Amino acid sequence: MSLTCVEVSLHSSVKGLEHVYTAVNAYLIPLTLDGAVRNGCLGVLERFKTKSCTTDAMDAALDNYHYSTIQWLVINNKLVPKSLIVNEALKCAAEQGKSEAVEHLLAHCSDEAVERAFKYAARKEKWQVVEILYRKCTHGCAALGDALKIAASKGERDVVELLWRGCDEKDVARSLKSAAVEGKWNVVGELYRHCPTESREIGVVLLCAIEKGKWDMVEMLYPRCREKGLVEALKVVVIQHRWDVAKLLCRKLQKKEYEDALQLVDRDEGRLLLDRLYRRCKCFQAEKAVMEATKRLNWMAIKLLADACYKKSATVDKAFKLAIEMEQWDVVKRLYPECTDEAVSEATKKAEASGKPETARILQNNSSMNDATTSTSQRSLSGEKDVEIPEAKPELQMIRCVVPGFDPFEIDISLVDRVDDLKKLLHTERPDYFGDVPADSIRFYLAKRGDEWLSEDSEDIDLLAIGDGSRVR
Repeated sequence: MSLTCVEVSLHSSVKGLEHVYTAVNAYLIPLTLDGAVRNGCLGVLERFKTKSCTTDAMDAALDNYHYSTIQWLVINNKLVPKSLIVNEALKCAAEQGKSEAVEHLLAHCSDEAVERAFKYAARKEKWQVVEILYRKCTHGCAALGDALKIAASKGERDVVELLWRGCDEKDVARSLKSAAVEGKWNVVGELYRHCPTESREIGVVLLCAIEKGKWDMVEMLYPRCREKGLVEALKVVVIQHRWDVAKLLCRKLQKKEYEDALQLVDRDEGRLLLDRLYRRCKCFQAEKAVMEATKRLNWMAIKLLADACYKKSATVDKAFKLAIEMEQWDVVKRLYPECTDEAVSEATKKAEASGKPETARILQNNSSMNDATTSTSQRSLSGEKDVEIPEAKPELQMIRCVVPGFDPFEIDISLVDRVDDLKKLLHTERPDYFGDVPADSIRFYLAKRGDEWLSEDSEDIDLLAIGDGSRVR
């Protein structure tokens, strides 16, 4: 068989020379076939199907995305099935969402190539291709789990319903979490039914539902949540003052200390409950709580948890600046020891401008003390060696209080001078203990020694009773 171009271009006198005619065709046919493969000319390939082409031409067909040409080469035994070029063609077609090409190439590729193509199709969100490749994927393979997670995070419920059956329980739980984080609640409802009982991811999903106000989801999720997840969720709803949800969570937790504290929320806005929830908490947990409390303008929670945050925390600084802006001076006085000098200086100016000289004086004193400690933390020279004077740090002045029938607690007395001021501070700061008691009815007694406390019938009671005019420090 000869090329048409040879028939047309050769002079009639040359055509009669058989050896010349054959040599020209022999030279041009391989080049023509390579060109046909490179450019996807299936008509030319069909005409010369008994002839071969070079590997470079096959690589070029892949580079030019001629998937039908690669399929033709495999069917006509010019390209080995499951070879590198065929496997790579499947991956490229899957990435581009060429579902027809994927369907044709699928039968000629290795299992590993199918899984790889499946993974790339999911990453590129080519869901029609994903559905085609799923039929050939091995159940439980890593690619299936990754695809389920991506589909869940994108809210592709139909794809999720197809894929979850081929995934293990861990992948289902992981995908449930991704869907919740992205707020794809239609998918959350689907995956939750297939998630392992009391999976730890349910706790994360419960938190997401609370933070996004999906209370119908909260009711669905909390019965299967672990204790740790329930406690974390309870911390958030207490800051949000969602007492109806707090009751549900406490009922599931069945912890008496939380249930008892919950009874006082009408009087103390959840202070005692927060106190118990955040006892011995880590800095990052307090930071997260203060951030949530700042969003909700929960000043009580901010005051309670600020000193548990990192030193000079940006989160506390943000809450402090908001308190200044909203003229929450009790919060300002509570937070200033935890804040940067710049923030305290700004608060001092604002307090003066707002007619709060006492607050401004307290903040100014703090600023002056910081200036003094900075100047003394210089290096002084002695005769033989340098001595570093450590920088003094202002400390809170805490006293320990014990109220009959309640847990002991500590309170900062650095802002009060006399006992009557302390009574007012206790009444304001701890309504969970003193909410029903007038401030002037609070009575103080000194500790005798250690854990022994004076009782009302003690012979020393008159000696140790503390009057309202007594100085606290």
